[in-house]
Amino acid sequence: MRGGTQMKPIVLFVSGLRRPRPSTSISTPSSRLLSSYGKWVPADEKYDDEGGLAVFGSYAKSYDRIRPFYPKELWADAIGGDTNHPVRRAVDVACGTGRGAHALKRSGVEDVIAVDLDSGMLDEIGEGITTIQASADSMPTIADGTADLVTCLQAFHWLDAPKTLDEFDRILRPNSGRAVIAWNDRDLEDDFVDAWESLVERYNPKYDRDLKQAEKYIPSMVHESFGGPTQRNYANEQVLTADDFVEQMFTFSYVKNVLNEIEQVEIERETRELVKNHFGLEGSEGGFVLNWTTKAFFLDK
Repeated sequence: MRGGTQMKPIVLFVSGLRRPRPSTSISTPSSRLLSSYGKWVPADEKYDDEGGLAVFGSYAKSYDRIRPFYPKELWADAIGGDTNHPVRRAVDVACGTGRGAHALKRSGVEDVIAVDLDSGMLDEIGEGITTIQASADSMPTIADGTADLVTCLQAFHWLDAPKTLDEFDRILRPNSGRAVIAWNDRDLEDDFVDAWESLVERYNPKYDRDLKQAEKYIPSMVHESFGGPTQRNYANEQVLTADDFVEQMFTFSYVKNVLNEIEQVEIERETRELVKNHFGLEGSEGGFVLNWTTKAFFLDK
């Protein structure tokens, strides 16, 4: 174990992504994602051709273009400088469009595997990365103890936490493996962000901005095989136009996958008004800074 302060576990119910297709579009507990994020996604959520849950696949290109990236300092810390345990194989779990996988490759990791259930997201990854369509809690094609690093970015809230951590434990090397779970969080103290969060909460009453904060998931990251989790925060600025922010808004599942067409038109109109009122910007002209904090949690075996 590399060290870290062990936290007392708190039981949370966080459901996984692997589930049978709903037989009807009726909203029932058995036909919905039941994680704290997943309750915002309607019962008739999209599935891809292979039966994987495709929450983002239909707008994967926008997701890849407009979501914030992750700071280079995160990758330096994740890989670390331990020459006795170099990172030769990394697995990016719930990888989406492969941002983490490609960052790991650029950082010098020789063997990078990207895992996701959503084939639409995997299709965006491109060449140079091995891809596997699988759930985070069941990656049987990856042998026991063969990974040096596992990453999970902006996705752990969708997963069955205990089963997923068991699977991380299985594929990571004993005594030296590391898992890094990270999110980009908006600054809720920012006046513009506060106003926009209020707008989303009005259109989607099931949305709760406080559940958007990564610290809410710390209890679900406690596992007997790992130390920590140890949290590290990184400043992460993103410059956006009004058009960019609207495009980004429609990559958030609690907006795109929940609101009907009329509601989407209205929330776009009000969002554009917010950007204009706060920054004096319209369309694709100019740009404003949206401050994110990348919150990373290190779990070392």
